[in-house]
Amino acid sequence: IALTAPLVTIGAVALSLQTSVQLAPVIVVAAIVLGVGVGAYVVFVTPLAARLQKAVDGVNRVLREQLGGTRIIRAFGRERTASARFDEANGDLTQLTRRVGALGVLLLPGVLLVSNVASLATNLLGAHFIESGDLTIGGLTAFTGYLLQIVVGITLFIALAGILPRARASAARLSEVIDRPSGLADDGTSRVDGPLPLRFSNIEVRYAGADRPAISGVTLTCPPGKVTAIIGSTSSGKSTLVSLVPRLLDPTSGTVLAASIPVPQWDLSQLRSAVSFVGQGRSLIAGTVESNLRLGAPDADEADMWRALEAAQIAETVIGRGGLAAEVTQGGANFSGGQRQRLAIARALLRNPRILCLDAAMSALDRQTAEAVIVGIRDALPNATVILADQQVENIRTADQIAVLDRRTIIDIGTHETLLSRCEVYREFSDAQAPVIA
Repeated sequence: IALTAPLVTIGAVALSLQTSVQLAPVIVVAAIVLGVGVGAYVVFVTPLAARLQKAVDGVNRVLREQLGGTRIIRAFGRERTASARFDEANGDLTQLTRRVGALGVLLLPGVLLVSNVASLATNLLGAHFIESGDLTIGGLTAFTGYLLQIVVGITLFIALAGILPRARASAARLSEVIDRPSGLADDGTSRVDGPLPLRFSNIEVRYAGADRPAISGVTLTCPPGKVTAIIGSTSSGKSTLVSLVPRLLDPTSGTVLAASIPVPQWDLSQLRSAVSFVGQGRSLIAGTVESNLRLGAPDADEADMWRALEAAQIAETVIGRGGLAAEVTQGGANFSGGQRQRLAIARALLRNPRILCLDAAMSALDRQTAEAVIVGIRDALPNATVILADQQVENIRTADQIAVLDRRTIIDIGTHETLLSRCEVYREFSDAQAPVIA
């Protein structure tokens, strides 16, 4: 359309001028009026289209939240509140859509009005020129036909003008994502076999726009074959620290070393193949237990799968559900929170990683189960470096060393017993959770 409309219009203008120069002012005025009208439409509708895109996002966001939280909404009897939120978002979208649609509907009649006025002026002036002998009837007929071709060309462009504002808004949104730097340079080449000791050296992470760093001055050594736990209150920086290991983000300053090599110098694919990361969110997809486990190790056999399930203390549950062919709904909704976490841990173990990162991956487990899972991890990965971030003392008390995060930095490192005797912050954690531990 963008190519056809100008060709038709320019060709019709050239032929009409060959037919009659005297009637050229009619075409010039009509072209100017039509060009200004279509241009004004594009300029005026473009910001509305950007707002329309945001309104569509608002409806989609509210709808996703309500579909994902249906059980919570029903449990608290908030159906009317949820409906009101959707009505508000949908009302904004409806209003903007009607406004943009109304302007689009007015565009074509406006073009037809200008073309009909131009045809009327052509016939009136043409009659005068025919009477004076400066134009023939055939010439007037040809000129009128060319004028209609010009209108056809403008009409073709109207279809593009209706799409252009939303296309520009969408392209701007895409450009923001495409042009945003990933922040991770993948130019490392290092590869190391065998156990991977980890060391965080004077780490600071500051997120964009934040007034203060998420973590600052963190130094910690995590030896292979040991379980290193990181405990801290909510928003103390546990997840941020653990995310540095597989390079989900890079520190603002300081260095993370794996086998004495800075992590950025590692080949990124090799680093991530050596690391298994289990996060806080739902990490199961619709399918079966087997298909979820094979995400971690596509070539694993059934014996390996059952060993991983047993180490994660979830084998008995899987057997009760029908074995590896047991159904898993989207997000693992047909399993409890603790069962989902243990399935995710089993999948991580199946990869036989050299570094295992567990970010609040046992928050839904009771003390006995959490301790059994840690024992299973030790047996399954005797030489691996294990990092466990949690805020529950009962889940990390058997770790070989525990690092206490407070005010965005590590204030003490030791075993459960030594920290109870000398670290006030850790003792407060333990005392606050004493009824649960008992």
